Amino acid sequence: MQPRAEPSDKLPEAEAEAIIQVCLGHHVRRAARLFTRAFDQSLVPCGINYSQFNILVVIAAFEPVATPQIAAYMALDRTTLSRNIKPLKHAGYVDSQVGAGRRPDIISLTLSGRTVLSKAKGLWRDRQRELAQSIGPERAGQLLQILGRL
Repeated sequence: MQPRAEPSDKLPEAEAEAIIQVCLGHHVRRAARLFTRAFDQSLVPCGINYSQFNILVVIAAFEPVATPQIAAYMALDRTTLSRNIKPLKHAGYVDSQVGAGRRPDIISLTLSGRTVLSKAKGLWRDRQRELAQSIGPERAGQLLQILGRL
């Protein structure tokens, strides 16, 4: 009778490297971190980060907007969204109307929020153009189409 082989939790090195090379999730997350870092650096003069910028943009696009709509649009769970909105409230960039009973909070931008978003949009536009040019305008368009299908 043959001894039973113990299962190994460790992937062979070559197999792990092959997974890294073809793993869509790995490449999308890596690219997302690189893009986020680039946009974060651009937004330093505004005092907000890229995640906060995205929340402000979504609120501006749909306001007044209920928190579940923001969460769904951004593919965030509600607790993550709540945690990310708190500093925006504290800074005076967003205002929320507490929903009665089980109704969700309704979020809108304040005048300060509109001001910081206006300044941030210019910085974002410059970095967006730079990043699109670095990968090529046609590829940037293709990337948007591919990601939009997700």
